[in-house]
Amino acid sequence: MRLLNSSWIQRPLLAAVLGAVSACGGGQTSVAKVEMKDFDAARYLLDYAESSTAILKPETDSLDALGDELRVTRTGTARRDLERRVAAGKLKEAMAAPTPKEARLLRNEANKLLRQSKKGERDSFHLAESEFLELWSAWLGGADDTERMATAYTENRQDALELYTLAWAIRGEAAYAHKRWSPAEEAFRFLVGQVEHPLYAYGLYRTAAVHNAHGEPKEAKAAYTEASEMGCRRGVSAATQEAALFAAQALDIAGRQDPDGVVRPASCPVGGREPPKSLDDI
Repeated sequence: MRLLNSSWIQRPLLAAVLGAVSACGGGQTSVAKVEMKDFDAARYLLDYAESSTAILKPETDSLDALGDELRVTRTGTARRDLERRVAAGKLKEAMAAPTPKEARLLRNEANKLLRQSKKGERDSFHLAESEFLELWSAWLGGADDTERMATAYTENRQDALELYTLAWAIRGEAAYAHKRWSPAEEAFRFLVGQVEHPLYAYGLYRTAAVHNAHGEPKEAKAAYTEASEMGCRRGVSAATQEAALFAAQALDIAGRQDPDGVVRPASCPVGGREPPKSLDDI
């Protein structure tokens, strides 16, 4: 039985492998070197999408159960909804598939369902959901026209709420993958323009990566620094916290386990004492 959630996908975050404990203001703060895997944009954005969109939220039913329901639902709105949900589940499975061939087969199955889900659909938002999943599938498969599809989505689906914002992220990632630095920066800067949005720190982090790849270290450091400092705040979203830690890692700043259980960049102030800033200082 396959349950539709991203626990299938191994999260890269935070394995503390070396720790030292120091007393701070009566509490115990564990300062730890944190090992993180390379940034995986698809996994990161899926984690965010599962908490912010209806079409990619984790399902309580198994994919097999949804497939059985789809087979006995012949026509109408209910069938189109199931086609989208099963397609989303197959795309999640594709991300965790053990081989490229299996991933491709799952994406092909999802794409077929998405084409069917658009037939007869008059609801604009449901069409936007199907189109977004087609974009997601193209991006996962490394399709050459991903950037074109994402650009079209951001131009035509401005009413698609969080899917619209995620399409800007995909637009940036697709351009970045093809070393199209100016279009990549334009897309990521859209996110930087959303100061209160949970993907703001991600936008800074990826803008910094563009500057770095384009040979602009001063601009890269400034963006990485601002992104990492976002992780010092209490109560920020998981998306912000993770992007801040990736940005800190790019600056050779360690992670630190605080008394509240949150791992923050070690450059964040703690207990009035100056924390270690470099991995070598731990």
